[in-house]
Amino acid sequence: KSSLASQITDAPPPQVEYSSQPIRRNKKKTAHRPRPRSPAGGGNIEIPMHSMDRKQLLNAGFPEQLFHMLNGASERAHHLLNWSPDGSSFEIFDTKNVGNFIRQYFRHSNLSSLRRMLHLYSFSTANNVYRHPHFYRGSSLSDIKRHVVLSQSQKNESNSIEEIVPIRCNKDTKTGHDIGAEEESSKKVMSNSVFPEQLFNMVNDGSKTHPHLLNWSPEGDAFEILDTKNVGNFIRHYFRHGKVSSLRRMLHLYQFQTSNNVFRHPNFHRDRSLSEIKRYVVKKA
Repeated sequence: KSSLASQITDAPPPQVEYSSQPIRRNKKKTAHRPRPRSPAGGGNIEIPMHSMDRKQLLNAGFPEQLFHMLNGASERAHHLLNWSPDGSSFEIFDTKNVGNFIRQYFRHSNLSSLRRMLHLYSFSTANNVYRHPHFYRGSSLSDIKRHVVLSQSQKNESNSIEEIVPIRCNKDTKTGHDIGAEEESSKKVMSNSVFPEQLFNMVNDGSKTHPHLLNWSPEGDAFEILDTKNVGNFIRHYFRHGKVSSLRRMLHLYQFQTSNNVFRHPNFHRDRSLSEIKRYVVKKA
């Protein structure tokens, strides 16, 4: 035993060879992210699509979501929608299949909802081409504001600009007359006109010229849509659309009560001021 122990203690330590070459470790390959590029002619830097994840994007404002969606479309879905060549507007090419792409940037896939938001942010549209003076490729987006409904007192104090809008003459299927033929060839629309005033003018004019479409109740405290199929052409003279569904949605936002196409509001009356009619606002927690 003693000889065995002496052999173990007297044995030289094992030789370890050290290499002068550094140890190479396999690194995970990461996707290359291009640096933001300034647009031609200077201006603000374009925001790359991948600078926000989906959670951040859904919590961003509508202009930022729209801007990222268009930048993403120009890279991989330009057949659905894209910027114009000069970057001053954008166009939706495929209205049927663009919904799935919209869902990547918004909480929905409805083109109608996107159009509604574009209208609230004062985008002009023509043949699926949308334009805003402060929304372009490379813009800062800071000057794009949502349309705010002014109260009656604020509207009276503001300097409203009037513009001439031509009346469209459409055939009424029941009478065969031109809707709008009894009116002037053009009408004045206040640029700051709000929904209650537009609604009041529509019901007031309809009760005089087209009572078979819509009319006041005998007491004047409500109005009724009598012909839901053909009233759309008449609605178009007072709103940017001719849809009864969109009109009902706005009536709901302004807390109108409805029953069998009869709409009522305690402050909406044939002979009463419209200043007390307010839009319902959802308060964030």
